[in-house]
Amino acid sequence: MTTLDRTIRLGGAVARCGQLRIPTGVAPAADPIPTGETPEDVTARLAAQAAGRLARYRRQRPAAYAAASLGDLGPNERAAIWRWLESDSLTLVITGPVGTGKTHAAFAAANWAAGQGTIPAAWTVPDLMVDLAPEGDPSAAHVTRTAPLLLLDDLGVEKTSEWRVEQITALIDNRLGNGLRQIVTANADYDALARRYGERAMSRLTARAGLVRLTGADRRRVTW
Repeated sequence: MTTLDRTIRLGGAVARCGQLRIPTGVAPAADPIPTGETPEDVTARLAAQAAGRLARYRRQRPAAYAAASLGDLGPNERAAIWRWLESDSLTLVITGPVGTGKTHAAFAAANWAAGQGTIPAAWTVPDLMVDLAPEGDPSAAHVTRTAPLLLLDDLGVEKTSEWRVEQITALIDNRLGNGLRQIVTANADYDALARRYGERAMSRLTARAGLVRLTGADRRRVTW
């Protein structure tokens, strides 16, 4: 547990939070380091890289979640996310039925991390599969494997294929092997995801994971 060093006010209650635990030097070191730099050059380069990662995150983040905040969440959900942020656990799993606020909670945590200087990357899993394809985004593989925090939304809803399963399991292995953190949302339960991706991958992903389980009716649904 880190020393709690920051006080924030959430819905009238005061919660204590510490620094987000991330591996030091992982993301900046992933970019090529020019030779012959002055200290000023290094500072400018790192600032430009951070600005580029933040701009990408803001493009990836749906407009509906731009202002998502931990203060929006219920006290139990908020406390569970704080515990994870301050822990050594690599994975936070947010699960629950459709429309219960999983994506909002995930982006609330990611937005907080971005505000602390830990710039996330974010994809829905179906969109990530498109970007990882040969005709997709050539930078996606690098970004997903080096971002200090990766938000994967809707794990398990993408169409099943051997290639897609291989991409997800390889990404999980790579990130966990490098001690990188991820926030994962899923409608499906553990057993369903294990059948899709394999028991080994899910066991690794969820080992000592934080868990937020959301319940309730579909908030988005309109009935008539």
